[in-house]
Amino acid sequence: MSILFTSVLNDGGLSLYSPLAIYSAIIGSNIGAFFSPIGALAGVMLMKILKDKGAGLSALSFIRYCAPVATVSLVVSVLVLIPIL
Repeated sequence: MSILFTSVLNDGGLSLYSPLAIYSAIIGSNIGAFFSPIGALAGVMLMKILKDKGAGLSALSFIRYCAPVATVSLVVSVLVLIPIL
């Protein structure tokens, strides 16, 4: 997704958008997967493996475990982007 978003924002090298928009799209596509088990292929695979092993994990539990990590990552990422403004 990062490559797709960056390509779309760059519009074939014309650089119509600022680096801030490009970095924000990359951060969003990577951190967004932590907020939902279907946000990335790894989450879908994890849920399937756990279900097959009999140790199912509900979507709410997935979000409960991942949301704190994602929130900290998101805050740090935004703080890193502030100097680009």
